[in-house]
Amino acid sequence: MEGLIGFVALATLLYVILRWAAVSLAAHLARAAGHAVDLVAAGLLLPEYVCTSVMRRSSGRAAPFAHVYGDAVCGAALAAHACVEVAASTVRAVFGHLPHIAVVVVSVLTAATVTWLLGG
Repeated sequence: MEGLIGFVALATLLYVILRWAAVSLAAHLARAAGHAVDLVAAGLLLPEYVCTSVMRRSSGRAAPFAHVYGDAVCGAALAAHACVEVAASTVRAVFGHLPHIAVVVVSVLTAATVTWLLGG
């Protein structure tokens, strides 16, 4: 009886997540991933900033590699942002157009598998 209740609860939860919450979650996760990319880029640019600041104070000029390194990091960050946006739009498109029967089948099969693996 407990296994059946767990199965029904899990299948219902998965249905709700896949049918209604996935599109909204994809948008929020894309925004969070964009912030994470910005944070990593800022962390990678920090040594360049420190090096450039020290060089400007000592010699009055920036380090010769500073602009190249900064451009490479910013280019990588822009590419990562583009990848995040493509992945998020794909998830929104796929989950936004799933028919109800497909969501029910996936939810029931996933819940059955999880319940079986957990020994319920």
